[in-house]
Amino acid sequence: FFWEDFIFQFYPFYNFSTTSLASGELPLWNPYTFGGMPFQADIQSGVFYLPSLLLVPFATGGMLHFWYLEMFTIAHIFLAGITMFYCAKHFGLSRPAALFSALAYMLSGFAIVHMIHIVMIAQLAWFPLVVMLFHRAIHLSSFLSTILCGFILSLVVFGGHPQITFYFFFFLFVFFLYELYQTIRNEESFPTKKILSISIFAAGVILVAIGLAAIQLLPTFELANLSVRSEINYEKSLEGQLYWQQLLTLLIPKFFGTANQLLGDNPIRYWGPQSHWSYWETCIYVGICVLILALFSLSQAKKKSFVMFFACYALFSLLFALGENFFIHKFFFNVVPGFDKFRSLGRWSFFFTFSVALLSGVGLQQLLSSSKQEKFFLNILFSIGGITSLVLIGTQVHLWDGFISSQIATGAINMISPDVALPMVMNTIQSQSLVAFGIVLLSIGALFFLWKKNISANVALFLLLFVQFFDVYIFGFEQNNGRTNPQAYFSERKQLIQILKDESKEELFRINARVRGTLLMDRNQGMIDRIFLMEGYTPLAMQRVLPIAPTSDISYEMLNTKYRLKIDTMRIRGQLQRRMGLAVDPLYLPRAFFVYNAKVFSTAQEESLYLSNPAFNPREVVTLEESPGTTFEDRKSVV
Repeated sequence: FFWEDFIFQFYPFYNFSTTSLASGELPLWNPYTFGGMPFQADIQSGVFYLPSLLLVPFATGGMLHFWYLEMFTIAHIFLAGITMFYCAKHFGLSRPAALFSALAYMLSGFAIVHMIHIVMIAQLAWFPLVVMLFHRAIHLSSFLSTILCGFILSLVVFGGHPQITFYFFFFLFVFFLYELYQTIRNEESFPTKKILSISIFAAGVILVAIGLAAIQLLPTFELANLSVRSEINYEKSLEGQLYWQQLLTLLIPKFFGTANQLLGDNPIRYWGPQSHWSYWETCIYVGICVLILALFSLSQAKKKSFVMFFACYALFSLLFALGENFFIHKFFFNVVPGFDKFRSLGRWSFFFTFSVALLSGVGLQQLLSSSKQEKFFLNILFSIGGITSLVLIGTQVHLWDGFISSQIATGAINMISPDVALPMVMNTIQSQSLVAFGIVLLSIGALFFLWKKNISANVALFLLLFVQFFDVYIFGFEQNNGRTNPQAYFSERKQLIQILKDESKEELFRINARVRGTLLMDRNQGMIDRIFLMEGYTPLAMQRVLPIAPTSDISYEMLNTKYRLKIDTMRIRGQLQRRMGLAVDPLYLPRAFFVYNAKVFSTAQEESLYLSNPAFNPREVVTLEESPGTTFEDRKSVV
């Protein structure tokens, strides 16, 4: 079973979307989360992502089985391989080299750790096709490629991850500038007409994409300004950033442990910088063969101009992901509009992954030909092998104990006693360094055979593909094999939910199923069972969920919250145990009722002061932020 955000966010989202569409309803509004909020406007809902319509026929009986969404995600991995294959061929790679690039891309560390994020996987699947068509559009002045690229780019937008989408547009802008530079550089006189043509077709792609995606972008921008993500400070933006020491994970991916579906039972828990989820946000592993071949592709930088561009963009992506550990992010955060809206800077590893995967195919093609860069290739092999050997020896003889202890004190497991944490961390480092050393030797051996051409090219290529697959399999085979069945997870309170649903047929009411960190039901359970919860889980949660009132209890009463979570502590057999249940709040207000007194406030501050006054009575007066254009009789409310 897929785990984490797949269960908590994306399955409920897709379940609500597909079941609504299957019943003939366009889900613009979601009344079952946070007391009600926009749904289609939340870009991660995927309502207008056209491939998601394939799921609609499988939504039966008011439910989409989670298995279909898992298969939908996996299908996008294969799609990523297909689009990368043709993108690599477009840049001049042979079929074997393009096949290797496709494998490197579709089974990269980024793809593996983000399988729980369908929105990222959907965008990963289409991106190579966008790059290929964009390049064709501006080079061939092709109207067809322009329209197709704009359409595919709109699918990327509908795919649902705003941060990656924004970075996509930035990438295309930089790619466009690079192509302009190459055009000017390769012409003796200033190529005015050529520059104008490239600019028009590049702009055409963006205009087509934004025009088609406007139905999503406009409501999303409006929602974003009202959400908890409307503004983040610089410190918040640094969450999920990469650290210099994590570059070591290019060779030893689990040096800092892992955060996977095993959760608390994980024998090699993530102990690196920040918290456990930083593991998947900062994953930069692409495989040893891919890394070596990508480095070897630099020997072709003078012959193939795109090699230098993608190599530089891969480096730029890593440096940007470093956040406060390098100057690039701070400059963009303070100067360039849009870059101050996002955190989890490690997601820049997407572009590193794409660039390195493409370049690895270039390196393989060069290796398959009569290479004249033998010394350069051997230097790369010796460097990779030497660095891994030094790390392995250093960990075995406890050379890095001081550094490791300092990392433990500030990392993801700093709450664990150093006496307990250090032996656990050392065991992880020593075992994973040994595993990585074995993978490095295997990879170097496969590439050496390919270089020496002691075996046939087909056998060597098969060996290389097998080694790359084996490498990423060892890295990620346990990452997403979750133990929690989503169907069973959302059925834990089946009897209680059925009682609430039956009662809601007679009366509309909301439910508060959370007290601080204690949950009676999943936060997005409302979208699964269509019950009105005050809880929810989405990055674009509204700033104003509860109305201002003298107390939080009154806030819930105003929002028709009939049932509140109650936690009792009792002593059973000498031990204190907690019991959870729902209790009726006798003071809750109906979903709708009449009042005949209204007060209009010109500023939000005045309104807030009035609402927080203990004398405020929501049963007799309503506050408005603008005049309704009519008057009310001053008499007692009629319920």
